[in-house]
Order: sequence, then C-alpha cells, then structure tokens
Amino acid sequence: MKKGLLQRAFCLLTGLVVSTAPHTQADVDIFWDFDDGFTPSQVTINVGEVVYWTNFDIFGFDFVLSLQGYQPYLLEQFETVGAQFNVPGTYSFSSDYGDTGSVIVNNAPPLAIVLSAPRFADGEFQFDVEGLTVGLTNVLEMSTNLTSWTSIATNVATSATTTITNTATPGPRFYRIFESQ
Repeated sequence: MKKGLLQRAFCLLTGLVVSTAPHTQADVDIFWDFDDGFTPSQVTINVGEVVYWTNFDIFGFDFVLSLQGYQPYLLEQFETVGAQFNVPGTYSFSSDYGDTGSVIVNNAPPLAIVLSAPRFADGEFQFDVEGLTVGLTNVLEMSTNLTSWTSIATNVATSATTTITNTATPGPRFYRIFESQ
C-alpha cells in the first residue's frame, strides 16, 4: 500500500472488524515502539467500541500485529490500524517482536431509561418512557416534593418504549421509573 493515501482495509474476524480508517476521539489508542512494546498493554472497552494500534517507533521499525493469532497486519512507521469488537470476551494481540497485550470487551452498559414528551391529552397527563428492557419489571413512582416517593404502577416491559397516562391534578408532580430484576 502506498503511504499518503487514505487506506482502508476491512476484515471480519470472529466478532471484530479491522480497519485503517480515521478514528474518533472516543476510541482507545494503543501505541507500539521497539523499546517499550505496547502502551498500554491491556485495555477494557465495551462491545461496539474500537481499539487502534499505532506504530509509533521513531527509528523506523515496522512490526506485524496479530489479533488472537488471526489476520496478521504489517504496521509501518506511524501507520494505524483499528479493530471494532462486537462480541464480549478477552482478545490477545502480539507483535512479531514478542510484545503482547489484551483487549477485554465487556457488554455495553444498559441504556438509560428516559422520560420524555410530556403532554396533556383528554384531561390526562401523558409522557413516553424509552430505554426499557423487555422482560424486566418496571416501577413508576410519583412525588410532589422530590423527597417522598409513592409507587403508582408496576409492570413487566413488553417493549423498549411505552406511554404512561396519569390523571392530571393541580400542583407539581414528579415522576421516576426504575427497573428491578
């Protein structure tokens, strides 16, 4: 491959995708040089996140990066390659100089439950709930002062979203919802 050109290489490997495409600030970077090997040598990420390896050797040493022993990739000086990890687990990586490391991939944290789109309809107060986990029990609570909470509904989510309807009453009303196992 010629230097200076935007390089893209994709390869599907047991739950991960390798790419030399530019990356975003939220991704994880691992640097390699001949003297220190991989820095850091171990990272922990969530499913769907990307790890980028960069050959940062100032003396011009190239190295071959191997992920889990699959698809070796030659990294020339200041070249970068990335892998998106889509399956939880621990993935080892190594250089042809004997340097080793690992990527620990955790399940992504659950999405936050969001209460949104408050509105009045037919004399009742309604709002939408998003981010529910199907099969888990949800408890909806109401408060007039944000200190004392009363459970007003409990159900098992059949979808990730639902609409809540409550009788409109004078005075402030605050709502919260949580999932229980």
